[in-house]
Amino acid sequence: MSLVGADQLEALDKLKAEANSDLAELQIVYAELQLRVKDLESDLRTKESLLERVLLEKDALSTKMTEQKDLLFEKEQALSDLKEMIAAFEGSVGGADGALEKHVRELQNKLEDRREKMTKSRAVCYPLPRSR
Repeated sequence: MSLVGADQLEALDKLKAEANSDLAELQIVYAELQLRVKDLESDLRTKESLLERVLLEKDALSTKMTEQKDLLFEKEQALSDLKEMIAAFEGSVGGADGALEKHVRELQNKLEDRREKMTKSRAVCYPLPRSR
């Protein structure tokens, strides 16, 4: 009976040693994986920050591009008006006066439109206090 018990104890000790060895290996692998997760999380935060910055720059550029397109359209319209005026001048003196008057009227209309927009903008930004 003691030989059987000794064999069993020896087998249990051997299994225990193997289990401890496996446990140590798994703990090492687990620690390595935890470090890898921390590194990946750090990389993710860095990339998220870069992405956010790029998106903000994209929005700023998009806004600037829209403004530039609007400005280009206005300049093209003014150029077209000037070409029309030159053509009228070349056509006849009477036509030149008519084209000039037309251009002056258009400019006056644009001025009035911008004054209205500015007045509306001021009204929105600086509303008058209401009387009670």
